[in-house]
Amino acid sequence: MSWDQLTQGFAAAMEVQTTMAAHWAGALSSALLGAIFAAGTATLVGMPMTRLMVLRDGTTGAARDALTRYLANPTRVRSRWLVGRIACTALTAVLIGKAVHSLNEAWALPIAVLGTLATYGLLTEISTSVARRCPSRAAPLLLRLLYPFELVTIPIAWPLELVARLSGKLLPQPAEDARLREHEVGLLLAEGQLDGSLEEERAQMLQNVLEFEDLMAVEVMIPRTSVTAIDAETTLEEALRIISSNGHSRYPVFRDSVDNIVGLLYAKDLFRVIDDTDLRSAKVGGLTRSPVNFVPETKPVSVLLREMRARRLHMAVVVDDYGGVAGIVTLEDIIEEIIGDIQDEHDVEEDPFVELSDGGVLVDAAVPIDDLADFLGTEFPDEGDFFSLGGWIIHRAGRVPEAGAEIEAWGMRFVVREADERKISKVEIHRKDGQTVPPRAEVEPVAST
Repeated sequence: MSWDQLTQGFAAAMEVQTTMAAHWAGALSSALLGAIFAAGTATLVGMPMTRLMVLRDGTTGAARDALTRYLANPTRVRSRWLVGRIACTALTAVLIGKAVHSLNEAWALPIAVLGTLATYGLLTEISTSVARRCPSRAAPLLLRLLYPFELVTIPIAWPLELVARLSGKLLPQPAEDARLREHEVGLLLAEGQLDGSLEEERAQMLQNVLEFEDLMAVEVMIPRTSVTAIDAETTLEEALRIISSNGHSRYPVFRDSVDNIVGLLYAKDLFRVIDDTDLRSAKVGGLTRSPVNFVPETKPVSVLLREMRARRLHMAVVVDDYGGVAGIVTLEDIIEEIIGDIQDEHDVEEDPFVELSDGGVLVDAAVPIDDLADFLGTEFPDEGDFFSLGGWIIHRAGRVPEAGAEIEAWGMRFVVREADERKISKVEIHRKDGQTVPPRAEVEPVAST
């Protein structure tokens, strides 16, 4: 072999190696760009629009401009990124095929396919995982990084976008799910609490507003057994003692039976006539205001609030399916569902959960069953129409149990400590394994028997 032939062979080999290296470098670059397109799409699709709006309002400069551009037309940006991702994938396959073609023509196609899948898949997984670790930072960064490449895709993406827009006009638009938006806001509240940007009290108030629409009158009412009602035949002198003892400003007035509410007694009306009325002979019925606002147990609280505001009412009487009085709802009760408990000069704040020296806990039987479940760290199965711990025990026992009665469930023992013929007042809870109830009992709920 002559020197010229050897030199030419070496030059040809170097050219092949250089070309192959260029093809591999191009394939990796193309796969990486496609993976970044995929990461950007996954990041933005996974973020609720409300969160992106909040993120935009909290940023400035180029990041704010990038988010504003995306929010103006998300479909346009995502369609361009889709074209870019497809183009990068195709280019990666072509370059890998060219890189291995000179080595083995028969295996060029399968190697190109498998190489593209492996390279693109690995880079996509890595880039997507990194972006999702901090989507609030990744979203504006990716929008700015991909914008120059996005412009290159316009000649192909624009016709596709036009077709999508026309097909969208021809097809009926599905109604927007309001609950989805509520879910998005709930996620924002949770994130705000986690990163410390939203105080717990404010977050709870906003969460209460979200849940307000789902509340019914029966869930916020004062139950019948806790209502102080006055007989219409009661003297004003006795009524004055009742008012002094309870400290409320309004009282339901009944005739013959609590199920027959005939009006309301306002404390201020009684105070006005103290000086010029014989309190020993005058009856409450003479000062009763009517009509009474009767509402069913299933009345939405949001609707009830609007009605009470429109009619300037402060109290409504809740009736059950049979027309009997189930309880009362006051304007204060409704407002407390949003802003939390309101303590006035007559209220004595009492913790519904009192830890005992033996490791148990003494619980107010009126505590909502959901609050008790949160405290215990377990769940109560939906097995009946009850809202409180006392209601659950009565449901399980089939009657109002006497003091000392016990019920075992979910690895715990519930002991009735205070009760009368109508209701349960206090319940002790102990873990069967002898450990303290707080910290929360880690038990699995079981089906009731």
